[in-house]
Formats: sequence, structure tokens, C-alpha cells
Amino acid sequence: TSDTVTIADDDSASVTVSATTASASEAGTDGVFTVSLSSAVVEQLRGRLAMDMLAHSERPVDDIAARLGYNDPSNFGRAFRRWTGLSPTAWRDSRRNQSGQVTER
Repeated sequence: TSDTVTIADDDSASVTVSATTASASEAGTDGVFTVSLSSAVVEQLRGRLAMDMLAHSERPVDDIAARLGYNDPSNFGRAFRRWTGLSPTAWRDSRRNQSGQVTER
């Protein structure tokens, strides 16, 4: 089976990562470059991207989960707890508290 993560910040750029064997294809006329990686690498990438989006954006957790390919935000929450030991919201709040930012609700 194939596990795909698609992240698009705007209409002009997207990245697709597919969990199969390690290989890459050149960018087509649409400018999309596809890289295929193992499932473990995709999970590591998802974790790093999730932490980056939580730390550097105000996007809702559900939006971040969807951008990382999770159909159910609770599955994203469980995966994030596996990666960090915290829920996405608690992790974001702890980062803000460490950097001196005020957390507003």
C-alpha cells in the first residue's frame, strides 16, 4: 500500500511524498517533483513538518492534520503524542511559553 502526504501552502507550490521504495522522479511540466520514501521516513517527515507548522503558524490543529494527510484529526493527535509525548495543542503552548510568547485562547 502507498501512504501519501501532500502539503500545499498556496496554489503555486506543492510537495508530494509517497511511502513506497526510495526513488525520485524529475519535475514534470507542472513543476511537481515526486520523491518516494519508506513509511518510517514519511512518519519522521510528518512529525517534523507538524512541529514546524505548530511552532511557526497559527493554523488550527485540524488544518495541520489535513495538510499532512490525516483524514481524522484524532489519528494525527495520537501520532503526535507518539512523537513528542504531548498533544499538538499542549506542544504548541509549551513552545510559546518557552519563547516568552503570550498564549491567547
